[in-house]
Amino acid sequence: MGRSRSNLQVMAGVQGPKIVATTGAFAPPPVARTTGAFHNKFRFPLPMIFASFLTRLLTEQHFVRYNRRYSYNKVFALGVCSVFDQVFESLSEEKKTQLFEAFITALDEDPSLYRSDQASLEAWAKSKSAADILPKSDGDDVEQVLAEVAATSDSFLYSKFFSIGLFRLLELTGAKDPKALENLVSSLNLKMDPIIRDLNYYKSSLSALIQAQELKRESEARAAKKREEAAAKKTEAIKKLANRQL
Repeated sequence: MGRSRSNLQVMAGVQGPKIVATTGAFAPPPVARTTGAFHNKFRFPLPMIFASFLTRLLTEQHFVRYNRRYSYNKVFALGVCSVFDQVFESLSEEKKTQLFEAFITALDEDPSLYRSDQASLEAWAKSKSAADILPKSDGDDVEQVLAEVAATSDSFLYSKFFSIGLFRLLELTGAKDPKALENLVSSLNLKMDPIIRDLNYYKSSLSALIQAQELKRESEARAAKKREEAAAKKTEAIKKLANRQL
């Protein structure tokens, strides 16, 4: 994921789908149930820079997940996994896994399905060129997912995670031409403006998080240096006192 920051600046300038909508009365749970389920599962404190971002992300995703038109798909899952892998890369592997599982299960979905689809899409995209990533109703699993999006573009529930998933697919092919993203979006019968907006928003949010982490590390380093200097001065003072007494 290390390359995605620079590539994003360049490019942004099957298990059956899980359907939420059902017949009869539609009664999605309140946001409080989702956030409560997350905190019951993940009980570890997070640095403020992560906690605020995660709260916003979970709240936004709640309203996507429990929209009548929501339908899980692999590209969306790739976007979710990519965000978690990049934003929370400084956490330990154990904490990252626990955080991801708490986030997905709080939304009544399966973390293992997300990770499995991420792995299959990444392997698929690495074997393709940008021009190969197109919707095909008679193609392989991924091409059929894209074809379904293109065929239902008027009712398809777009989200920023889907746009990030599209970008990640192209990134894995090594594409750097801005037209690669434009061509893919056009083939899906989707509008380019919201995708560019969401990619730019994600890029700026990620940059802010990275900057905040760097400032935090610098502050901790300065504090550690001051403690060392204070300890050294104290040691020197003790030595001088001992010498005078001798």
